Amino acid sequence: MNKIQLLLRIAIIIFLVEGMIMLGLSVLGPMSSPGLEALIDAVVLIMIVTPIMNYWVINPYIKARNHVERELARIGRKNEQLLNTAGEGIFGVDIEGRTTFINSTAAKMIGHKPEDLIGRAQHDTFHHTRQDSSPYPVEECPICATYRDGKVHSMDDEVFWRKDGTGFPVELMSTPIREDSKTVGAVVTFKDITKRKQMEEELIHHRNHLEELVNEQTEDLTALKQNAEDSRQILQLILDTIPVRVFWKDIDLNYLGCNKLFAQDAGYKDSDELIGLSDFEMGWRDQAAFYRADD
Repeated sequence: MNKIQLLLRIAIIIFLVEGMIMLGLSVLGPMSSPGLEALIDAVVLIMIVTPIMNYWVINPYIKARNHVERELARIGRKNEQLLNTAGEGIFGVDIEGRTTFINSTAAKMIGHKPEDLIGRAQHDTFHHTRQDSSPYPVEECPICATYRDGKVHSMDDEVFWRKDGTGFPVELMSTPIREDSKTVGAVVTFKDITKRKQMEEELIHHRNHLEELVNEQTEDLTALKQNAEDSRQILQLILDTIPVRVFWKDIDLNYLGCNKLFAQDAGYKDSDELIGLSDFEMGWRDQAAFYRADD
C-alpha cells in the first residue's frame, strides 16, 4: 500500500463517520450544551473510527510492513549464505576503516569469529605489520586508500595477521562502495596465496639450480675444448717436426689436414690452407685419379 492509497482510505473513513455522526445528532435533535455535542461527536468518532482504522488501514499496513521485513530478512540470509559459501575471503569497511561485514571464510583465515570483528578497525586488527615485521602505516594501506581516493586497488604482496600472531601472504582487491556518487566504504576480496608463494620459491630454487648446472657444464665443455685444442696443437707440432710427409682425408677423399712438409711440397705455406681441398685442386691434379685410387 502506497501513501496515496493510505491517505484516501483515511479520508473516506473520516467522511463516512462524520456523516453517520451528523445523521445521529439530527435524529436526537439539538443539544442543550454545544460542548456536550462536541464531546459526543468526538467519542462516537473515536469509537467508530478506531476499529475501522484497525481493520482497513493499520492491519494492512502492519501486514505489508511484516512482509517487507520478512523479505528483507530472506534477502539478508541469502546474501549471507552467498558470502559464506564463497571460496575467497570477503569483508567490508566504512570510511573510518571499521569492519561492517565479513564472511566466515575470511574470519576463519585470520582466526577470529565474524561477530568479533564487526565494528573494529581492520587495519589495526589484521593488517598492521609488513612481511618484514616493520609497522605498516595506515596511510600506506591500499585498502584504506580505496575509501579515500575512490579507486580500485589490487595487490599480490600483502600480509594479513592471524589472531595467534602468525602471518600469511594474500592477494587482495579493494573496491569502493558508493552511494549517490559518494564513496562510503570499500569491499575487499582476498585469498591465501601461501601455496602459490611456496611454488614460486621452489621454481626459483630449481631455476637457480639448473643455472648452476648449466654453468658447470659450460665450464667443463670450455675446459674440454681447450684441452682438445691443446692436444691438436701438440699433435700438429709433432707432425711438423718429423722428417716425413703426413696427411689425412675424409671419406670423400678431401684433405682434413697435413704436416708442414706436405703443405710445402703442395705449394702452401700453412697446412690449414689444404683443409677441404681434393687432389683435383692440387698441383698434381693430372695424377689425382691415381692418388685417390691408392688412398
